[in-house]
Amino acid sequence: MHDNRVLLEARIERVIRERIKPAVYRRTAPLAIASWTVDDEPVPFDVAVGQSYEHFTVGGAWGKPWGTVWFHLTGGVC
Repeated sequence: MHDNRVLLEARIERVIRERIKPAVYRRTAPLAIASWTVDDEPVPFDVAVGQSYEHFTVGGAWGKPWGTVWFHLTGGVC
């Protein structure tokens, strides 16, 4: 059997350099988050989309246990 260690290591290095490393850190953009808390579930999308969503702070409480929270995220693509 042939020893292809050099070729194999070169291919691994290329994949890391061309695919993995560029994907580790990506540019970010601001994202606005709003939520609508529901005491009952399920709620169909066509009902949820027409509700009044309030500003949601990252790290804030999501509502009661076993409740439902719908999120509306708005951002831009750079």
